[in-house]
Amino acid sequence: MKPRINIITLGTKNLEGATKFYEYGLGFPKMDFDGNVSFFELNGSWLSLYPWELLAQDALVESASSGFRGFTLAHNVENEKQVVELLEKAKNAGATITKPAQKTEWSGFSGYFSDLDGHLWEIAYNPFFWPGPKDDDKNKVIASYEKIADWMDEHRSRTLFEKPYLDQAMSYLKSGAKVLDLGCGTGEPIGQYFLNNGFQVTGVDVSTKMLEIAKNRCSEIKFILGDMRSLNLNEKFDCIIAWHSYFHLSQDEQRAMFKTFSAHLHPGSILLFTTGPESGEVWSNNGGENLYHASLSPDEYKKLLIRHGFKLITHKIADPECGGATVWLARF
Repeated sequence: MKPRINIITLGTKNLEGATKFYEYGLGFPKMDFDGNVSFFELNGSWLSLYPWELLAQDALVESASSGFRGFTLAHNVENEKQVVELLEKAKNAGATITKPAQKTEWSGFSGYFSDLDGHLWEIAYNPFFWPGPKDDDKNKVIASYEKIADWMDEHRSRTLFEKPYLDQAMSYLKSGAKVLDLGCGTGEPIGQYFLNNGFQVTGVDVSTKMLEIAKNRCSEIKFILGDMRSLNLNEKFDCIIAWHSYFHLSQDEQRAMFKTFSAHLHPGSILLFTTGPESGEVWSNNGGENLYHASLSPDEYKKLLIRHGFKLITHKIADPECGGATVWLARF
């Protein structure tokens, strides 16, 4: 069983009141679902509110008994076979099966077990959608961008809200300096802006479809299909930009990237990148795809910069004038 909770379901005796409490009282983002249930998307998992009596019935336990605590935990799997296997594994470990694996009224497949302390777990296969985190979401960024390339091209802002930071980076560069844009996407607006200001630009991205769009738009930029995690261009640059791309890497991959940054920069070069405001992992919906994001703590980024020979110039957390971006500008 993977160390993952997809849904926490709370039994409630007043669904309307509980929904208002979480949506308006606590500010949880409510999802658009019909029926006798409310879903809220958290940072990774989902929170579900379901009538108390119905939740107990679903787990095949008495709602007023000491064996029902008013909540359940859900672990989703890829198919019906895995439901059966995980329930059997839990039983062999000492759990009690309260509901054997079976077809559900919502056309899924699930079963329940009670752990050694009586907490209820639902093991579920949902053929319609996947709630909450998935084990390999971290590694699906490439496939996701292939799917949403056109959507990203349509919705990516060209207003250059990043301009103050781009201009600050440019102020340290000589005319004609070489700029490496990691996670360049379609090349707009950042790569094109540097190009228009007289710099030589190389863009690297993992998405074939994004680069197809980029090459049709920005023919003067050198585009390379590649993964920044394994980058080895045997070339040094005067500036590296990783704007809204670096944070798609896992925390360990982000730590390792500082060697890559250093290997591709001249002394005195500039590094400009964005992260989240604090340490953690989140998933966000982009064009129907659940994209993984991660960040280290601000203190750890500062230590990494120092360890790899960078001097911090600018650090702005969640800049409201820059789409809420947390921006780092440093000199090598």
